[in-house]
Amino acid sequence: MVDLVERGVITSGFIDITSDLIELNDLFNLYWRRIMLFGQNSSIAFPFSRLDSEPFWELVPQPGTTVTQAMINNTASVSYLRKYTFGALLDDDLFRILQSTDGRGILREALLYSCFSEAAQMELMDQTANSQAYSYSRLLEEKSHLPLVKEVLESDTYRPSVRYQGFRRVIVSCYDHRCALCGTYVEQRAAINSDYTMFVNGLCHTS
Repeated sequence: MVDLVERGVITSGFIDITSDLIELNDLFNLYWRRIMLFGQNSSIAFPFSRLDSEPFWELVPQPGTTVTQAMINNTASVSYLRKYTFGALLDDDLFRILQSTDGRGILREALLYSCFSEAAQMELMDQTANSQAYSYSRLLEEKSHLPLVKEVLESDTYRPSVRYQGFRRVIVSCYDHRCALCGTYVEQRAAINSDYTMFVNGLCHTS
């Protein structure tokens, strides 16, 4: 979420799960794979729902529904989360802190040093380079009219891992999160399997 505020994707204290959640889920999976064992999968729906117990986070229920602890405990997918909530409201003071570079830096450090081991801290700090990946993806979009990829000379200033993430973001966006062969909406699949890596070439892993 901090990354998306920094990018300008999240511009208010309301986190809309019908729009912001697609990129938020992708980012969550990138961080998750950095520190979790291979084969252990999750979804942004899990922390998104459980944060309701924190004073800075409030789930906004769908009309005619009430957010209960039972609903939260049963939430394991984005589709289930969307059945009972529109999104979440962030505390005004916290969102104000997120508006500044210094504030975001302080929050990142507080989370890293209070919740993760030294090894995990290193992995997660490296993953924060995804903000650079976003910049690289924007560069690719701006230069997409050029006849040759090598003409994007600025790409030399980005690390391979950053270029990979940026390229993937552009490809997923170009295909509207759907497999080019079978039309599967990959974001829904990723919410269960956390497997965006198999979509780099525009095809899902079932194609």
